Amino acid sequence: MKENLQAQINAWSRDNDPLGCVDALRQIGRMVDVQDLSAVMGISSKQVYALACRGAIPHYRIGRAVRFDPTEIAEWLRAHSCGRRA
Repeated sequence: MKENLQAQINAWSRDNDPLGCVDALRQIGRMVDVQDLSAVMGISSKQVYALACRGAIPHYRIGRAVRFDPTEIAEWLRAHSCGRRA
């Protein structure tokens, strides 16, 4: 399952649309971890942890683990986009 997600991430990174991963995020049927989200968003894991720690990005804590709902992240990315998709 992790390999399939990595293949999707690689495909998104080749997309010219900066928000190209948003629609694909909604198709993931499970919570994602920091590493997955950092790969999708193109930022470091440290930056994802910092966003979660500040409460700037929707997340869930399960014990010490931090998980993200892909649908909520997609909505958050759209809401925080500086431009609009055509």
